[in-house]
Amino acid sequence: MFILTVYDVRNDRRLRKIAIICEGCGSRVQKSVFEMNINQTEYIELKSKIEREIDPKEDSVRFYKIGKKETCHVDIIGLKANLEISDNNALIF
Repeated sequence: MFILTVYDVRNDRRLRKIAIICEGCGSRVQKSVFEMNINQTEYIELKSKIEREIDPKEDSVRFYKIGKKETCHVDIIGLKANLEISDNNALIF
């Protein structure tokens, strides 16, 4: 599966750790954005490693699962913005 991982981490130490974890799974495309082509087991492991490192009261990590045409799923760890998915699969913030 193709995953786009995006994060906002407030602490420099945690930020470095999250970056290292993501570098082990994919390619950096922007400062805090990674593209990953991983399987379900690797995805579960990635989420678990990141959950152990972040402060969910201060940090936010989003995993965009990009699949077949018009299929999108978003997992969010930590701070959550208001996010809705409408009937036509458009993301609304």
